Amino acid sequence: MSPVSPAGAREPLVERVEELDTLKVCVERLLAGSSGLLVIEGSAGVGKTCLLAALVTLARRSGAQVLTGSGGPSEPDMPLGLRSQLFGQDGRTEPADMQPERLAAAFDALHGRLVRLAGTGPVVIAVDDVHLLDELSLRWLGFLSRRLGELPAILAITGRTDEIAAMSSDAQTDLRYSLNATTIRPAALSRAGVAAVLRSRLGAPIDDDLAATVHRMTSGNPRFVTEVCQTFVAENLEPGAVDLAAVRQLAPPGVTRYVLGRLRRNDPTTAAVARAIAVVGGGTCASMIAAMCGMERDSVADVIAELAQLGILRASEPATFVHPVVRNALYASLRSSERQQYHRNAAALLTEQHGDPAQVARHLLAGNPAIDPDMIDTLCRVAVDLIARGEHALGTECLQRAIHGSMSPTHRGRLALKLGSALAVHHPASAIAHLRHASMVVRQPDQVNAAHRALSEALAGDGQVLEAIEVLDECATQLAGVRPELATRARDSATLLSLLHADTAREARSRLPTDRPRGDAARTVLATATAALGAAWAGNDREYWVRALAGVVDSNALTSLQPIECMAVVLPLLYADRLDLADRVLGRLDDEVTGAVAEIAALRSWVALARGHVPAAADQARRAAAAVDDGKGIPLYTDHRSALIVTLTELGEADEVNRIIDLTAPADELPPHWRYTQLLASRGRIRVASGELHAGLTDLRECGRRLTEFGVTNPAVNRWRSTTALALARAGEPGRARQLADEQLRDARRWGTPRAIGLALHVRGLVADETADRARYLSDAVDRLRDSPGMLELARTLIDLGAAQIDCGTAAPARDLLREALDLAQRCGAVGLTDRARRELVRSGARPRRRTESGLGSLTSAERRTALLAARGQTNREIAQQLFVTQRTIELHLTNTYRKLRVSGRAGLIALLAEEAVEPTPLPGPYPVPSPREVHRSDGPAA
Repeated sequence: MSPVSPAGAREPLVERVEELDTLKVCVERLLAGSSGLLVIEGSAGVGKTCLLAALVTLARRSGAQVLTGSGGPSEPDMPLGLRSQLFGQDGRTEPADMQPERLAAAFDALHGRLVRLAGTGPVVIAVDDVHLLDELSLRWLGFLSRRLGELPAILAITGRTDEIAAMSSDAQTDLRYSLNATTIRPAALSRAGVAAVLRSRLGAPIDDDLAATVHRMTSGNPRFVTEVCQTFVAENLEPGAVDLAAVRQLAPPGVTRYVLGRLRRNDPTTAAVARAIAVVGGGTCASMIAAMCGMERDSVADVIAELAQLGILRASEPATFVHPVVRNALYASLRSSERQQYHRNAAALLTEQHGDPAQVARHLLAGNPAIDPDMIDTLCRVAVDLIARGEHALGTECLQRAIHGSMSPTHRGRLALKLGSALAVHHPASAIAHLRHASMVVRQPDQVNAAHRALSEALAGDGQVLEAIEVLDECATQLAGVRPELATRARDSATLLSLLHADTAREARSRLPTDRPRGDAARTVLATATAALGAAWAGNDREYWVRALAGVVDSNALTSLQPIECMAVVLPLLYADRLDLADRVLGRLDDEVTGAVAEIAALRSWVALARGHVPAAADQARRAAAAVDDGKGIPLYTDHRSALIVTLTELGEADEVNRIIDLTAPADELPPHWRYTQLLASRGRIRVASGELHAGLTDLRECGRRLTEFGVTNPAVNRWRSTTALALARAGEPGRARQLADEQLRDARRWGTPRAIGLALHVRGLVADETADRARYLSDAVDRLRDSPGMLELARTLIDLGAAQIDCGTAAPARDLLREALDLAQRCGAVGLTDRARRELVRSGARPRRRTESGLGSLTSAERRTALLAARGQTNREIAQQLFVTQRTIELHLTNTYRKLRVSGRAGLIALLAEEAVEPTPLPGPYPVPSPREVHRSDGPAA
């Protein structure tokens, strides 16, 4: 957006090309001997005065004579005051009730002077803010407008649209509806226009997020945008580093002066109502404002209408500010004590009216509750309500403020338990100190149980698994004599956590039951899930434990468990390929549980990958990584980075994968926690695939060693032997490679799922020493995988089988397999696998369709989702938050998208997507995908 400025103008005018062209035409007509009336009208601050100044500049540079005047706060009290501004007749005043004869003589005299002046050359009479002129001056302008045809002159006036509409009908007829009038109504700036003003004023690059924030604050009002720029300069704010939340709260002094100046002209109650609305927020009903100000509702409604006429509020019910920055200015103008009292009054009224707890909480927090014990009690009650509604962040903030008030040790202990439990949802590490304090102070058995269990979960979420186990053991000891059922639950939880640490796993496995436990429902679910997990790791009794877990998936007892305990239900179902049941549990947790975001998202990523939906898996893996980065806890069951590097590898995002791997610790420095086994396996697989055999085998062997300590032999749990066998074959150890592959095939058959058996057959075929054996194993693997939900693994195995058949000289049947593999890989969104299928098809003699290098078909799934969100008007920051990636990643996606679609920016992107009628694709689901058999029966695209 290039700013346009007439020569000599002090500041460039942005998005005013058409308006400036109109001004140039008016001046050209004046120079040609024509006359006319020019009306520039609009809302306050929209740039009317700047356009009038541009006209004056153009006229003077063209040699025209210019007379200028302006309305103002004092002008209505000076009858015919415009005369002295235009002609310099200072000291001459006229009575407001002039006799008609005297008035006519005065008007004629003024007109005569103008005629004589116009006789020496064209004249421009420029009058700003005509709505603030006295009545006689307005009548003279009307008188002049009817006689312009006699003179080479332009009468140019500006005024606020609503104020002009409120003028007398005669003045409106003369000055607004004249037949020879040209009207300019400048619009507010677009977001691009705001960005152009910011760049011009601040002399720095402006990103989309900052421009969008300022645009929302000011609604594109040029005057207020300029005031924001001046505040940036005065406060030394760097556009590239400023906090957008702080920008949204800016109250530029110029805006404050403007708003207070308009309010001073009115009754003090007008300012009081405006400030009350600024405190309680736009959208508050008139009755609430009336109660705060001690006024009648009808009187407040009248004041709100008056504030709308002043351009401070919108003419709507309930009242809202014309621009958010106007509210900021009014709020900042209050003294601290006034502001706090307003907030306390609002909180009291809302509490009395049983208002929204979130609104009550915000007013209490702003009202300095620490000085009032009654407010602290109210704050605690509101916090409990908020947490019960799932608004943990605000409820936690209330508890944090309340806990600093004066109270007894017992009361403080109970409050510490509430605060720690609330904090644990969003930031486990910050909850630990509060929960530890609560666990030492509370005495009631239920509170002792709650404090210890919450502390244990917070410690586990912070990676302190052994400490979490100790807390649960201490809880069981304290409760054994008073509440044995709670003590048993604590021991069961300790057993589950003990399975997840190498130092305690062996002893924990010895305590696992071999049959489904009996007892109360919640205890039964937890013990059953723990036993099922241990059995799955050992590859035992799959069908028995799946049946046991299937019975608890939809039970109410599941909701009584902590989120990390519910995950123990999910893992055996995932290993057994009961993805429908695993998805139900995870979906339910996503809907009903606020905490454990990283844990839930990481497991949803693995479930989506098991279904063969790579983009969905990547989205959930990024969500998990974002949650960990935000301090919302570390997953216990699977390292979030392992899911991310596997899915990104399938998407062909090699640079991002390498960046993540470079940030991980060496194998011998990783703590002995369960989650790191999956990271070692995934990282080893990536390293082997990229040719780093030694580093890859180091990871894989360490993974195998740790899995032995955890008692894991089931290949459905971890495929480290598959990758290790392939790496050994490449490293010149084929015998050891086949031995590992045979061990994995034996254990897979013992577990019994088609996917596990198919994958084991696949690897056994790849390390076979004879070509015929390779094809036979791979063919058996394909048959097995067709009976599984593993679309991605089926595609990979079909490619390897097709390649083996080409090596055997049977290219024709290989082409059919490779076409099916290409179709599956594309459906899965696996970019790297799709490329490999194409290469093998070419090797078979087929001519697969070339990948689209431009147009919509060339976009990756991540680029397509980013493009759709950008086209909807979302900023880079908003897109990054929704897709759980960095802003830099979004910038790269958009750069690639613009290049592939051959558009220059967002405007072109919006136009192209609208022209193509592109529909958005669903964001992370569950994702319905066709079964492998449905895919197999369907006709794939011709290669």
